[in-house]
Amino acid sequence: MEISQSSTCCTFTTGSGSPGRPRRESAKSCPSSILRFFDGYCGDEDNGQTSAWYVFSALGFYPVCPASGQYAVGSPLFDKVTVTPSIGKPFTVVSSGNSPENVYVKNMKVSGKNCSRNYITLSELRDGSEISFEMNSSPEKSRGTAESDRPYSFSREGK
Repeated sequence: MEISQSSTCCTFTTGSGSPGRPRRESAKSCPSSILRFFDGYCGDEDNGQTSAWYVFSALGFYPVCPASGQYAVGSPLFDKVTVTPSIGKPFTVVSSGNSPENVYVKNMKVSGKNCSRNYITLSELRDGSEISFEMNSSPEKSRGTAESDRPYSFSREGK
């Protein structure tokens, strides 16, 4: 069992580079980090950061760089979730083929339109979009590989 004992480990599993690479680690670490402990959180809760990481990761995305307005796509834990935020419209996350083995995104749609990006935008969530994931047991090697499909990274600034 992998245990995330510090908030710095949370963004590590979201990762970057190859779209499929971080999916399996994120899918493994999310449930094992929190759900199996009767004593509460392992390690340092960091004033809610660990809770926020878990909720976002369970939805299937995470704000690696919050100021960018982008949420890096991960691996959802649920078949369907509707979130009603305090600002914006309710949005829904749906995943088909979801299972402990199917942790890779085969296809993603935002409001019914195919989306090859490896991120979701804040405006899409605020507009009340339906984010649909089709999950698979192996990475879709042609999905999300274009430069424009990558989420923001400070390491690419000025290049």
